[in-house]
Amino acid sequence: PFRASLSKPFAAIEVSIAAPVRRFAPSAFFVTKRPPRFKPTRVKLLKVHTRRIAAFFLGAWLAGCLYVMFLSVQITRADQKIMTSPYPQAGKMLDSLGKENAGMLVHHISEEGLRFTRYSWELIEFGLAILLLVCLFLATQRRMLPLILCGAMLFLVVFQHFGVTPELAYRGEQTDFPPGNAQLAARERFMALDEVYYAAEIVKLIAGGILASYLFIYRPRR
Repeated sequence: PFRASLSKPFAAIEVSIAAPVRRFAPSAFFVTKRPPRFKPTRVKLLKVHTRRIAAFFLGAWLAGCLYVMFLSVQITRADQKIMTSPYPQAGKMLDSLGKENAGMLVHHISEEGLRFTRYSWELIEFGLAILLLVCLFLATQRRMLPLILCGAMLFLVVFQHFGVTPELAYRGEQTDFPPGNAQLAARERFMALDEVYYAAEIVKLIAGGILASYLFIYRPRR
């Protein structure tokens, strides 16, 4: 009976002591906080602004294509202007060469300038195409249509630079002077290559226009 009577008070004491220990746990006094997670704010800002950067590169690309096409037309008109109404000092030099020889020389110089401009612009197009592809690839919502359009434009630049431009330069040098300028077949081949070049340029502009419309009209969900 004595042990039984002692067991109850000790049991009560154990309960009374254990209850506060359970109620006031160490986690209640010492609140542990997790360290904040790293948020890549720079990467997020980069993804947000890649759309505007891509639009800038695309606009520069299309503007350059239009300028080169405009320049090719103006060079032809410049040849006619130089031969019909030259400057007085230039007219004396042209008269000394003769009208036919002077016309061939002026035409050759203008065509060489156009060929050099096209070659240099195609190299710039490679850089713009790569930058545009990177911006479209790093966009917030990556879509296949812009990448396909940009890839098609880059393919046209490769076709022009490695397939058409070297052949145009070779055929053009032959048709600038005799006997190539008097051969109808050589001139027809040159004109056919020139038409192929302009056709590729027009297709490139159409693809760029579709891509520009997509960038300005389509709004990604945030």
